[in-house]
Amino acid sequence: MEFAKYIDEYNIEKAPKVKNGCYFNYNSETNKDKLLEDGYLPVEISAIPEKSKFAGYLKKDGKIISTFETLTLEEQNETIRATRESLYVQTSDKLKADYDEAVARGAENVEELKKAWLDSKDKIRAENPYVGGDDNGLQGQETKVRTYTYE
Repeated sequence: MEFAKYIDEYNIEKAPKVKNGCYFNYNSETNKDKLLEDGYLPVEISAIPEKSKFAGYLKKDGKIISTFETLTLEEQNETIRATRESLYVQTSDKLKADYDEAVARGAENVEELKKAWLDSKDKIRAENPYVGGDDNGLQGQETKVRTYTYE
């Protein structure tokens, strides 16, 4: 367990690991009495529940606890959109580049590469569906056009 001082609902000050050069492992359960005497409280920071976001800290029952708010539908979908975007960059964009090169070179495997690219996008969408909908019927279609500028 760690200890900290409550500053306000958004800030806490964690106890140092070493205090005044003589208290090593200061921020540990073994120094609980000294920490409490110095104004530090035990901190219970739990994992963020699914479909929630961190809302702040609260002093309760002699402890500092973390609080959470439920994400709005828009926030949930924005999180899903960001996840998809990251996965597109890691996977689909590479396949798209291979497809573009094959088209430019007149390669025989253009259709195979196109199918692999579009299948990868469909898989990402299927594994990361928006809350309340299926991309508004856009399965198998491009949903975002990215523009790159090179200087």
